[in-house]
Amino acid sequence: MLKFFSRTLLSVLLFTIVAQASETTKATNKLVTSDIVTIDRIQNTQEFFVGGYRGFLGKVALTEGGAIFNAISAPLSLDILVIKALSANEAIIGTSKGDIYTLTDGKLEHIETLSEYKDPILDMAVKDNEVWVVGPRGLIAKSLDKGKTWQIISVGEVAKSVTLTSNIPTTWFLGVSNMVADSFVFNATVNGKKVVADEDYYLDTDAGNIEIVNQLDPSSDLLLTFSYVPGPQFQAGDVSLNTVSYSGNTVLVAGEFGTAITLQEDGRWKSIYADLRQKETVMPYWIESSVRENGIVMVGAGGVATISQDGGKTWNQRNMDSDNGIFDVALTDEHVVMAAGAVGTVAKLNGKKWERADRSGLNLVAWLKTIISLGSDSYLVAGGRGTLLLYNNKVWNKLVLRSIN
Repeated sequence: MLKFFSRTLLSVLLFTIVAQASETTKATNKLVTSDIVTIDRIQNTQEFFVGGYRGFLGKVALTEGGAIFNAISAPLSLDILVIKALSANEAIIGTSKGDIYTLTDGKLEHIETLSEYKDPILDMAVKDNEVWVVGPRGLIAKSLDKGKTWQIISVGEVAKSVTLTSNIPTTWFLGVSNMVADSFVFNATVNGKKVVADEDYYLDTDAGNIEIVNQLDPSSDLLLTFSYVPGPQFQAGDVSLNTVSYSGNTVLVAGEFGTAITLQEDGRWKSIYADLRQKETVMPYWIESSVRENGIVMVGAGGVATISQDGGKTWNQRNMDSDNGIFDVALTDEHVVMAAGAVGTVAKLNGKKWERADRSGLNLVAWLKTIISLGSDSYLVAGGRGTLLLYNNKVWNKLVLRSIN
């Protein structure tokens, strides 16, 4: 009887162990198909905080065979648009309804709703204890204590300078609207005398254009300086600010209507992007930016991309040859540029030409949203339907992402 009981107990134990092992195997074999909207690397590790729609939250660890997802419990109603790692067990989160959360040891804490209209937090930049966030309707907020308390920053008037490229009578579109009339300075001359408003030129401050009526002297100072308020004509301040990056000791904020501004030491904002034209046009819609020392790259809707190597004094257009939106860009210390976007677009800039990854060969069927530089010309790119791409040794590989819980 004892022998029978022992054999029976042993069989039960073996069955339990096998069943548990089987369940573990099933769990680790579960493919992750949730959209990865945001991802950030935990410093000096191969682990990443990730977030997405409907409570998708957790950590991803790279392995030799692919990647493992470890879920962290979050409300199903929580749409996470931005997550930034503060340490191995801390992160700060921005949501689709303007909420700021902190994540500490797997526990979420709601800190504050920054947007009174519950507009989304679109981007975030972290440096030591300082955090900046941006969003629609001109939202900018700053924290000096890792997101525990917040201060709303008003953009107000932005200083801008533009230099005309000829002295002929013509109309110039200055790339802005809502100019402040009293701030306008134009010292060009006609027949040796300073230009006179409504005689030598007409300025439309609402639309942001100047019509030169009389030819300017060849030796004229063609510099225009003025202030304006970002936003569409007659709707000053109503501008979506989509991206924020640290630029030296200040921050760069960019978004709709070609807006690209930096905060000066005196607390004023200055425009660093000039797009002077002789015909009215739609200004770029910047979605993301990346900064390294004096290098700046901005990308956006319609495959638009521009690069500066001198802190924004001059720009070189490097648009893609398609109208697919570019959702993220990474500029490395070696000034390598990697971009990702709609319809599985991912490309590396080689000189003036974008070299795209083979979407068909990699079976890329979803958008790509976030790029993480791993150093040594290696990148991790994340996107829709659990997509993870690894670029290493000049080769792209699509990783299989599996969940362990």
